[in-house]
Amino acid sequence: MANDPFRPLRVGRLAAPAKASAAEWTVLTPVPKNAPAAPVAHFKRGKPSAAYPYRDPRGGLLGYVCRFDLAGGGKELLPLTYCRSAKGELAWRWQSWAEPRPLYNLDELAMKPMAPVIVCEGEKAADAAAELCPDHVVVTSPHGSQSAAKADWSVLHRRDVTIWRDNDESGVKYAEAVARTLLPIASSVKLLTPPKGAKAGWDAADALAAGWDQTRASALLVTAVRWGELRRRRTAAAGSGDDDADGGYGTGDTAIAARGRRRRRADELLDLIADIELWHSPEGDAYATAPVNSHFENWPVPGKGFRRWIAGQYFRRTSRGASRQAIDEALCTIEAIAINNGAEHTPCLRVGEHAGDIYVDLADADWRVVRVSGTEEWKIVDRAPVRFLRPPDMAPLPEPEAGDDTIIQLLQKLFPHVDEDQLMLAAAWQVDAFRPTGPYSVLAIYGTGGDGKTSFARFLRSAIDPCRVPDIGPPRDEAALCLAAKNSRVVAFDNLSRIPEWLSDTMCRISTGAGIRSRVLYTNDEEVTYFPKRPQSITAIKEAVVRGDLLSRTNILTLPEMPKCARRTEEDFAAEADKLRPRVFGALLSGVASALKRRDEIPPVELPRMADFATWVWRACPGLGWEREAFLAAYAKNKAIGADIAFEADGLAATVVALMALRKPDDDGVTRWEGISTRFARRIAGR
Repeated sequence: MANDPFRPLRVGRLAAPAKASAAEWTVLTPVPKNAPAAPVAHFKRGKPSAAYPYRDPRGGLLGYVCRFDLAGGGKELLPLTYCRSAKGELAWRWQSWAEPRPLYNLDELAMKPMAPVIVCEGEKAADAAAELCPDHVVVTSPHGSQSAAKADWSVLHRRDVTIWRDNDESGVKYAEAVARTLLPIASSVKLLTPPKGAKAGWDAADALAAGWDQTRASALLVTAVRWGELRRRRTAAAGSGDDDADGGYGTGDTAIAARGRRRRRADELLDLIADIELWHSPEGDAYATAPVNSHFENWPVPGKGFRRWIAGQYFRRTSRGASRQAIDEALCTIEAIAINNGAEHTPCLRVGEHAGDIYVDLADADWRVVRVSGTEEWKIVDRAPVRFLRPPDMAPLPEPEAGDDTIIQLLQKLFPHVDEDQLMLAAAWQVDAFRPTGPYSVLAIYGTGGDGKTSFARFLRSAIDPCRVPDIGPPRDEAALCLAAKNSRVVAFDNLSRIPEWLSDTMCRISTGAGIRSRVLYTNDEEVTYFPKRPQSITAIKEAVVRGDLLSRTNILTLPEMPKCARRTEEDFAAEADKLRPRVFGALLSGVASALKRRDEIPPVELPRMADFATWVWRACPGLGWEREAFLAAYAKNKAIGADIAFEADGLAATVVALMALRKPDDDGVTRWEGISTRFARRIAGR
């Protein structure tokens, strides 16, 4: 305890005496503007040789770290903060911040969000490095090498970081502690090795004192090595049997490099996280973003894609294979790092939103996306600011094309036997699928055999979310349906003869995004909760959707029989569909851009059920070439059809209407039936 410089100390004559224990004092951040000036000296150690102010990102004072030079040539660092006691007393105290502690120069970090970052050990070295490297932001953690893990390094998320370490054993340990924390969150982490011949303990302050200028410091920065490459050099040096090899750490660090001889393969696999970004979803699932060729790809950490990447990278760099056990051990650690240290992002399937723009994943080999905005219409960009996932069955979208034909005119070229109102509602369902968040409508396509309902449904989906398995049969249970919704942007069912009550209820929850629970495999008491919210479509010969709650979410299309002269071979249809799909995709994106441009407009009518769907499509109408009133009329007509189906599906209601139709109205024009309930029931039953 006597050697802990961050212990609370009793304040002497130059600061108000502490009247309570350290546990009863709370550090106030930022320091109030009406707070008294900080004491200029410590009651025992006297006046510090330097007082380094710590500030928050807005420049507010958080406190000081004071440096005291000792007689024997050493130093002591003490924090000085403004605190409030449990009794309400206010005073400056030699007491540290609660963990995680702030970094030095947070205000500079906020003012230069794109500048590269240098991490030094100690405030004196940080100030010197800032003078030598003005294009960088230089930070450090309070109390140097002993407390690196107690600082809040999350502010360096997605920053390019170079660690300028001291030339001694403690400098190596500090660099390793900082790197372990930054590797999962920073864009890159490099280590700057002191020049050969530097004295023990050499740092940026010594370089400045020796007359270094910005040119010489820049030349040293160029020699910094990425952390992953450094670890590989260390392992190679240790494996070569050369006791003089330092593995890239520098003079005096051969003992550290020698530890690489005993490293397990699972630990060697962890070196690869220097090249990737680890993050987690709001639900606590771990993901990794890794470079592949000239782009970045996102994978679930436990998934096959990431396992193959990490095994392939290990072989490429070491010419050795990694066992399944080693990979499993490494993935377990990587998953923990992603969940505990990684940033939180929402993974997206096919469609995502950022800063008011919508991004659509083309799912091509280069991981390009389409950005849709309310000002620039739509354009293809190389990378999205959202994290897209690609399940194995996801197929690529074509590059969208602009054209003069409306979406209905394009669909009529493939399906001339379908009337305009039904094509309008089908296209409305497609446009709604590009909305980043639900609730989403359900599309039900009915028809007899040979009317092209399956081809119609598959083409509609292929223009918004093509899949190698375009549709599925009835799911066996709720868990299977949840899995389909988790791995597909659109959930499509083909040829449903009937929809049982449990499936109808689950489809409603998928439409609106209600939670669905499922037991974790091979466990008794662990559950996983899904919140799928997906567009859905079904095809059926007869009316399969009959329950009112699902009907209210469904657009019903009843296709007429296809004329014999309109029938074509599968090959001819596929060729025409491939030709039209890019233009259909482009027309839909124009509708999405229109909806974004008019995002503040509200329809001047009473909103129906599925108001989000109706409002979104109403805003998209100008971009689709539709009259808004025509869409609202077609939608209202379709909802009336759904209400009739729900009524006819209710046997009691239909029988009551039939019974009342047999009676003549009374003189006041009202049809009445009077009698006891049992007699009424017999009449309904036909007895």
